[in-house]
Amino acid sequence: MNTTVPVPRSPGALPLVGHLLSLARDPMGFIGAQRRHGPLVRISLGRRPAYVITTPALARQIQLDSNGKHFDVGGPVLDLFIRLVGDSLPTCPAATHRRQRPILQQAFHHSRMPGYAETFRDVALARATRWTNGTVIDAAKEMTALSMDALARTLFLGPGSAEAAEVFQRHFPVVISGLATQMLAPAAGRLPTPGNRRFRHSIDTIHQAITVMIAMRRTDATDHPDLLSLLLSPEGRTHLAPDDTALRDQLFGFLIGGIETTGSVMGWVLHLLATHPETAARAHDEIDDVLGGRPPIQDDLARLPLLKRIVSEVLRLYPPVWLVSRTTRAEAPLGEHLLPVGSDVFLSAYVLHRDPGTFSDPDRFDPDRWTENRTSRPQRDAYMPFGVGARKCIGEVYGLTQTGIVLATLLQRWQIHPASGREVRPHVRITQRPANARIRLVAKPRAT
Repeated sequence: MNTTVPVPRSPGALPLVGHLLSLARDPMGFIGAQRRHGPLVRISLGRRPAYVITTPALARQIQLDSNGKHFDVGGPVLDLFIRLVGDSLPTCPAATHRRQRPILQQAFHHSRMPGYAETFRDVALARATRWTNGTVIDAAKEMTALSMDALARTLFLGPGSAEAAEVFQRHFPVVISGLATQMLAPAAGRLPTPGNRRFRHSIDTIHQAITVMIAMRRTDATDHPDLLSLLLSPEGRTHLAPDDTALRDQLFGFLIGGIETTGSVMGWVLHLLATHPETAARAHDEIDDVLGGRPPIQDDLARLPLLKRIVSEVLRLYPPVWLVSRTTRAEAPLGEHLLPVGSDVFLSAYVLHRDPGTFSDPDRFDPDRWTENRTSRPQRDAYMPFGVGARKCIGEVYGLTQTGIVLATLLQRWQIHPASGREVRPHVRITQRPANARIRLVAKPRAT
């Protein structure tokens, strides 16, 4: 293999700022446009060069480097999260990740999923009983709050956990906005602007809530079989959280993964079902046929194939973490190219999932593209909403179980309709949320 082929440069770089203005103006459009220039394209972030991957094969190559020999966590996106959550599981180097993941995996073992599923159902029922005929809900906000409740009742069981999750939900949008600004203009993050002060205040407030939760757990005599117990165990203190700062960072990282991402996906599912009533009607029929009016359990998810396809299609269209980055730790072969040490590499599940060369009519919501007779090998290779390889999201099954159980519970009882004819567009910086974080829907009881 020839590893000396030069990487093509993306046109349109401006003096000093490079492609930063294009990236700020339309992040997904700019990253997606790079596929016109090749499988790997060089861009400029100010004076700093970076590389954009546009094909599944190269995206898989850098994620499957589980030893971190060539590609490891880093780059503009991950560097910001490292500042936020330290060497927690999502951000730690490969060598540390190999020690941490097996310990934390215990909280996500398949044997725990049936019990988690019961909790997810109960949380969904409690949320749905607050609705009345004609209730207008903000789907993104409602599903994020539901996900917060689910996390506090499964992975964080002790005193102070619900309060910490609520503080996180309230302040995290400010944190995400501040991180996005600093990714595009790092120097701006050091200025004493009102936005930066809100950013710092929100982080400090979340840290304080987590610190209080930890302190309350240490004085609680009850043995709670949850994630925090793993972190406070002798093994956890040795390999995961040797001091209180590391413990706080680990918890912050799981709050991000357990609330923000799952809540976002469930909000988009409700929006797409509200705007595609024929698909919603099919989903209602499937749920009625399988459940027969009883509450769902985990085993039911395998018997709800349409619901599974709906979730898969939403994850294709709206992967919550739309952009990730890696950094080369040594000279790194990538396709026909050789990248120098210290190179930043971007890959985007959103862009790969909407490649018209892989997915026909890629912007269309079509759950049936995931039926067995229509799913091609290129589609499966390009689909990576949870990542691939050793760093694949530890909470994948947890999140999919929560999403399936919650949706089955809600759709069993409610029909969801748009509150207006306004188009809802994604707003992205680091995570993918609806513009203005609002998806207004009307809930109406079903006559079953």
